[in-house]
Amino acid sequence: MTSDVSPPEDEAALVSEAYRSRLLNPEAIRAHAESRLSDLSASELSAYRLEGIVPQGPKRRGPWSSFDWVFTRPDGVLLVLSEWDFVADGGGVLALREDMNMSVRGHPARFQLRSTPSGKRVSELSWASRQKLYSLKVWDEVGPDARQTYNSAWLLRLAEQIR
Repeated sequence: MTSDVSPPEDEAALVSEAYRSRLLNPEAIRAHAESRLSDLSASELSAYRLEGIVPQGPKRRGPWSSFDWVFTRPDGVLLVLSEWDFVADGGGVLALREDMNMSVRGHPARFQLRSTPSGKRVSELSWASRQKLYSLKVWDEVGPDARQTYNSAWLLRLAEQIR
């Protein structure tokens, strides 16, 4: 596990009214998406409560190629799946081999555990496929303890189910 120098925003800031007001349903997103949303139908995420999807980009009404899926786990913990189709945007991803400490479906990945300014723990797993950059952020501490329901094996399993 690595620790990042800059702390993430607090959960309160992440789910502020401004953020919640931008949540859209998948159908609304697909209508203005420049790229295909990831398929989560075979993922454990499909059983979680989808709060909505926040499109990212310079245009409020699209087209979009970057999305934040906002879920609530069965235990009430917030989980955000971010995906960016960098190929659709003509972009790329640079990853330092030294920072990679896991693998998701054969792609180098980075797991980080960070603390917010108020002391909340945020676990994040990031990786890139040939088409997209992904990040799974969990507003809870995800660790290696097999007795923990939502442990690092669970987070890796979630990541590997995303298509």
